Amino acid sequence: MIDVVSHEAIVTQIQHEPTLNKWTLQKLVQPMSAVSVKNTVIYVNRDLNTPSLKFDVGKPVDLACQVAMGERKNKPDRIIWVRPGHERSAIITANAQITDGDSTTYNYLDEKGIGNLEYIERTRKNQYHGYMKPVKSYPDRGYQDKTWGAATKTWIEKDLEMGNKLKKLNVRIVPLVAVAKIEEVVDPNGKIITIDEAKNSGYMAKETEPVVIFRAWITPYRLADVAYNPEIEIDYSEKDLERRRDILRSALQDMKNDTSIPADVRSSILDIKSYLSWLAGSIGGDLGKMHAHKMTHGSLRALHNITLDGRFVDLDSMVENSDQEKIDDERNVLFNKTEPFFKDFLSGVQKLFGLQVDPNELLKIAETAYSRSFPAN
Repeated sequence: MIDVVSHEAIVTQIQHEPTLNKWTLQKLVQPMSAVSVKNTVIYVNRDLNTPSLKFDVGKPVDLACQVAMGERKNKPDRIIWVRPGHERSAIITANAQITDGDSTTYNYLDEKGIGNLEYIERTRKNQYHGYMKPVKSYPDRGYQDKTWGAATKTWIEKDLEMGNKLKKLNVRIVPLVAVAKIEEVVDPNGKIITIDEAKNSGYMAKETEPVVIFRAWITPYRLADVAYNPEIEIDYSEKDLERRRDILRSALQDMKNDTSIPADVRSSILDIKSYLSWLAGSIGGDLGKMHAHKMTHGSLRALHNITLDGRFVDLDSMVENSDQEKIDDERNVLFNKTEPFFKDFLSGVQKLFGLQVDPNELLKIAETAYSRSFPAN
C-alpha cells in the first residue's frame, strides 16, 4: 500500500491552487480527500503537450486516485475538488497548462472513475446548491460492465475512437489526456483492496475493467451546471442563483484565452448576449457536422454532456450510422421541438443576468448553423 503523505504535502498542494481555493469559497467546488492507488498508464494522447504532468505508457502515474472512504478521509494522499452533480469525477488541478497543436491551453485537469459520489440535495431555504458525499460503489443491474463510480476500459476505447473522428470534422470536444488501468479501489471502511477483492465483495461488477481517465478542459463546467428553469416550482435560493452566475462568469474569463475560438468572438466573450449567440451557433454547427455524417451523441438530454465553451464530452454513448429517427430526436432536443432543454438553458441565463434577449432568436441561430453544416444539394 502507498504510504500516506504528510500533512505538509497536502497543505502545499492546496496552496498551489488559488483558483480552486477561490471556487471553494464561492461554493463552486468542494474539496475532498483522495487515496492513491496502484495503476499502469495504458494510453497517452500524443497530440497534447503536458510539460508539468508526466504520463508514460506502461508506468504508474501518481495522480491516479480514488475518493477516500471511512478512516482514510482524515488521512488522504491528496485533495481533489468535486463539482455538485458530478458523481464520479473530480478536478485534480487548475494549473495543468496542457497545450495542443493549435496552441490552445487547457488549465484544468480532471479525473473520471474516482469512485461513487452521491449528491445530497439542500433541505433548507437559503442553503447552497447541495453537497457531494462519497458512498459505496455497486454494480448497475442495467449494464453488465457498469459499476457506479467506476469508468471501464470498453467505454474509453469507444470515447477515443469517436473523439478522433469528431476531431477530423472540426467538432469541439473535451480531449482525453491519458488513461490508467487501476489495480486497487477503496472499500467503505477506507481499506485499499484489489480489484478481485472488490468484485468478490460485490462492490464492482465482474465485467468491469476499471480505469481512471484524465481529461483537459478550458472550463470544467457544463451547460447543466448553470441551467435552471424558473418556471418550475422549486425554491432556488439567491445563493444558489449567484453560484450559477459565478460559474458562468469564471467560464467566460477562461474562454477569453481560448485560441480555438475566433479572436473577434473572444474580444466580446464577456458580454453574455454575444456569448449566447456564439454558443448557439457553435453547438448547432457542430451537431450538424455530426448528423451530416450519420453520428449521434446519444446522451444530450439535460445538457450534461456539453460544456459552457461548447464542447461535447463523454463520447462513449455515440452511435454511428444512426437512422433518421435518432438524428431527428437528437436534433429536436436542441431545437425545442419535443423537449426544451437548450431553450431552458438560454432562458435561464437570460433571467439570471436580467438580459433582454429572445431565446427563440438564439435557437434560430443554432438551427441556421446546423443546416449550414450539411452539404448543399
